[in-house]
Amino acid sequence: MLNPVGLKTRFLNYPIRRKLMLIVLVTSVMVMGMTTVIFYVEDMLSFRGHEVEHRRALAEMVCRDTMSAILSNNRAHAEETLQSLAGDPHIQSAWVVCSTAAKYSRHTSGTRGRGGCQRWKQAAG
Repeated sequence: MLNPVGLKTRFLNYPIRRKLMLIVLVTSVMVMGMTTVIFYVEDMLSFRGHEVEHRRALAEMVCRDTMSAILSNNRAHAEETLQSLAGDPHIQSAWVVCSTAAKYSRHTSGTRGRGGCQRWKQAAG
């Protein structure tokens, strides 16, 4: 087993050149480790933010498109719009709910929102 006092004495007996190299090496490894952790955390946070923004934009597009279907009383168009969400594997189901709280159209994700077109929301997946 290593004796900490022995290591300290051994370090003190090293030539100055070796001590400086060891100090620079240890410092570099610590900086690289901290940088890696910081980049990882920043990447995870920015990915989540971008994903949330993408889902909001998608929800707004679906809401506006299905609202025109509701105003023109065109269920087929609303269903076609919701079926376009099938290409996203993270969306499990989506509904268009009118202000009367009756389901107007459905695609197997959850919808809530404003006005005649209830705001779309991603189902927990």
